[in-house]
Amino acid sequence: MMNPDSSLHLNPYDILDISPDSSMKDIPQAFAKAMKRRKYPVDAIAKARKQMMNPKERIIADYLRPLLRVGEFQRLDEELASAPEVDQFEAVIVDTEQLAEINSRVLLTLTNFLD
Repeated sequence: MMNPDSSLHLNPYDILDISPDSSMKDIPQAFAKAMKRRKYPVDAIAKARKQMMNPKERIIADYLRPLLRVGEFQRLDEELASAPEVDQFEAVIVDTEQLAEINSRVLLTLTNFLD
């Protein structure tokens, strides 16, 4: 089973193993499967189900869902390491940090708007 602290940073879609196009009817089934798999703590699975059943929280989860999964990122990272553009990698890191700051501001605005 996963460390409870590490499940705090996971998207509810990942915990329930569902996609953004999953319907509300899919969530209870995914919840039951997640409970059987026991990959995550029970409270994290319950919280994920509650978030996915709440339209406002689901919008936030949609926004926070990463476009690349870790495995895809690792493969991409290996490809980038051998690419000639690696010299420009520092600029990309700066751009990514700026994007993360912008994303934080957008999420705060979205959260305030939905309340």
